[in-house]
Amino acid sequence: MIVDVDKQISFDIIEQYATALDIQKMLRAGVISNDCDYLAIHIENHPEFDKVIVKLDCGYLEYVTLPTEIFNELPNYEYREKQVP
Repeated sequence: MIVDVDKQISFDIIEQYATALDIQKMLRAGVISNDCDYLAIHIENHPEFDKVIVKLDCGYLEYVTLPTEIFNELPNYEYREKQVP
């Protein structure tokens, strides 16, 4: 089954399912913040888990595998138009 919905993922969920080493590297590099939500782009679906690419700050991407029930509970990502100054 292909799921073509982008989701909003919090730092807490990323922290729970990414490796501790990856989280520490992301925090040191300043590409993730513990008070932000991020875009999770769905790339692969399996019966028990889903794979997403998370778009972090400064254009960095992180690959995360989530249990399907967690992925399904994530809210849909709401795209907003950029405001031109």
